Formats: sequence, C-alpha cells, structure tokens
Amino acid sequence: ISRPSVKSGHNIRTECGRHPRFVQRIERAGPGDGATKIHTRARYVGARFEKLVTHRQDCCCDHLTEGVSISLPMLEYTYLIVGGGMTAAAAVAGIREGDQTGTIGVIGAEPHPPYDRPPLSKALWKGEPLESIWRSVDGHGVTSHVGRTARSLDPESRQVIDDEGMSYSYDKLLLATGCTPRRLPFGGDRIIYFRTVDDYQRLRAMTEHGERFAIIGGGFIGSELAASLALNGKHVVMVFPDGGIGARREPPELVTALNSVYRRE
Repeated sequence: ISRPSVKSGHNIRTECGRHPRFVQRIERAGPGDGATKIHTRARYVGARFEKLVTHRQDCCCDHLTEGVSISLPMLEYTYLIVGGGMTAAAAVAGIREGDQTGTIGVIGAEPHPPYDRPPLSKALWKGEPLESIWRSVDGHGVTSHVGRTARSLDPESRQVIDDEGMSYSYDKLLLATGCTPRRLPFGGDRIIYFRTVDDYQRLRAMTEHGERFAIIGGGFIGSELAASLALNGKHVVMVFPDGGIGARREPPELVTALNSVYRRE
C-alpha cells in the first residue's frame, strides 16, 4: 500500500473506485514501532447501517491523499432523534404508529440501547434482573448511533453534526437529551453522579464492600436511592438544602411524615 506521510489521527480519503464513500484514519500502533493500522469506516449515504472494518497494510486501496479534515458523507433520515433514552424509545413507537416507512435515526451518548431509568433507583435493588430495564426498538427499522454526541444543530439546513464529524440530515427532529447532574468541585471519582445504568452498576459494586453512603439531594432519585440502600442493609446519610425530603414538591404535612418514616427506617 502506498502510505502518505501523515500523523496519528489524520483523516485521509481513498481514491479507490472499489470503495467510494469510504473514509480512512491512519493510526500509529505505538511510538517508534513503525506499525500502521488503517481503520476504514464505511458511511453509505441513505443506507440504514454503518460498519467499521479494520484493514492492515495489505489494503487494496493504493491511491491515498492526505488531509487533516474532510467532509464526511451525510446520513439522511425522515426522523432524527437526538437522545437515546426512554423518550427516544417511546417516540420511535409513536412514529411507527403513523408512519411505517419513514427512516428513523437515533443519536445517543451512552453505549447502550434505550432503557428504563426508574428501576435504577428502585426495582433493581429489590431483586429485579438488569435485563428487565431494556427498551427494544428492534423491528421498527431504526438506525442507532450509540456512543455519539450531537455537537451542532443548523435548523435552516436541517443538519446535525456529531462529535466524530458525521453529518445527519432530517425532515423532522426531536431533541430528547435529558439532563446532566451538576458536578461538585471536590470528591473526584469518589462521587457518583447517579443517572445511568453504568452509574447503577458502579454503585452496586461499591455496596459489596462499602457500608456507609452519603446521598446529596432529597428529591425523587435521592430519596429512592437512600431507601434502596437502607433496604440492602447500608447506613445512609442524606444531605440536602431543603427543610425535608421532597420539600420542593410535597405539602409540609406530608414532608414531615415522610421524614419520620425515613428516620425510623
């Protein structure tokens, strides 16, 4: 293979007629070892799939041109959903009730398919299996782009660009990104900002050897998680700025009663 002199991570486009629409990335396997791997990501415009193939130095493409950045092919969808959670799964089902043929693309930052979040702080701690949380979108003709984050949105041209530079066009767009917990300026990895299934699995692993846990927040998630940990025999301390658990959503009488229950349990 004829390899241009490019630095690790530079993008190059093949001129090989056998592989139109392919984009390649040259990466060095290690400092000074001279080993080169060529990762070829196939991006087919209008197709409903993508695949990642690894070619070594015997790749058939022998006409490569160097470039630091390139314009990747655009994926076209009738419906594009940014966010890969419960709302996205419900939206897919709703779309298919009215449109059986329109293409659907889902961009999600997590490396998982959609799943139910409420069990992360309740049912899974009571013995429900992890497999029970997943929301399947199989059979709905959905193309899922997991592990991707949308970085820019152009409403006029109806385009979204993700963190890998991939472009998506759409006829209709749904933003279903959810929220991100605020982070504290201390604690580092000792603090879990509880939101995802990975957070649940990490906390579950910590309960195997930890006995005392502090929960910051007295809302739905904080109170449910505190109760679940207590039911599993852990000592829990709750920290929150309000006058009681659920004070921002419940009347004072109910807050007083709820706090009494938590203190006893």
